[in-house]
Formats: sequence, structure tokens, C-alpha cells
Amino acid sequence: DTEKLSSIKEEPEENEGETKDVKPWLKQDPSRRFRHRFHHSKDDKGPCKEAEKALLKDLEEADQKEFFAIKTDDNLSLNQKKEKYTQWADKANKESEMEKFLEKQAEWKKTKEDELETIAEKLGQKIRAILEIVGDEDTSKKDQKEQVSEIMKGSPEGVARVLHSLF
Repeated sequence: DTEKLSSIKEEPEENEGETKDVKPWLKQDPSRRFRHRFHHSKDDKGPCKEAEKALLKDLEEADQKEFFAIKTDDNLSLNQKKEKYTQWADKANKESEMEKFLEKQAEWKKTKEDELETIAEKLGQKIRAILEIVGDEDTSKKDQKEQVSEIMKGSPEGVARVLHSLF
């Protein structure tokens, strides 16, 4: 038996020399990373995480599971979730923490709406400029590409990506 154990230990593992890629998604399309950058983070650094931690502090596992069941239920509308959150908070005696949590969520949503509004405005201006460049029949394709690239360089990443997909 000891002979078998020693022979097992001496055999090298198949992937021993290779390093495991911990974050393979980083090698994928960079726009995929961008699409997911606004999601609440799982590393306790998201905008609502502090309020969520205070909300779940000192709760039993069953109460925490109930909270996360509400949070992850995609069949509920935002208003239905807020109603269920309020009912859950009443049951768990966490009304004030829930208010703070919902305020943080509303703050986060407002910030994202403002960012998207700004991007939409810039996008419209840049599309008009690009349409002028592309519509100019006296300019070579090479010059058009250079001019469009200049417009994209001064754009936020989201705007540049949308413009690139259109032209």
C-alpha cells in the first residue's frame, strides 16, 4: 500500500507546469467587459454594497436567503421588488437599513441615467459629423477613415464603440 501511495505522489500532474488563467474573460471582446462594468460588484466595492452589508448584518441565514431571492427574481418589476423588500424589512426589523439601501439604489440608477443621457447627446452630434464626412464624395476613403478616427478618439469608450459599429 505504501508503495502505491509513493508512486502516486511521484507522478506529476498533467497541468503542473501551466498556470491557470484566473480571469479568462479578460481575453474576450473588450466590449463585453464594458457592458458588465456597471453591474453591482461582487467584491464589496459597489455603490450599494455598504448599505446592503448594513442591511444583512446580524441576520440569520434564512433571512439573508429570502433577501437574495427577492433581489435575484427577474420576474418581478422594480416596484414589486421594492414592495417585497419593504415587507421583508418589516419582518426582519430592518426598516431604516432598507430605506438607506433603496436610497443608494435610486442614487445609482440616477447616476447611470445621467451618464446615458450625456452619451446619447454626444452620440447624436458625432453621428451628424460622421455622416457629413462619409457623405463627402470629394474626399478619399483613407481621408474619411482618418477624420472619423479623429472624431472617435475624443469620444468616451461607449460612444466610440457605438460609432465604430455604425460606420
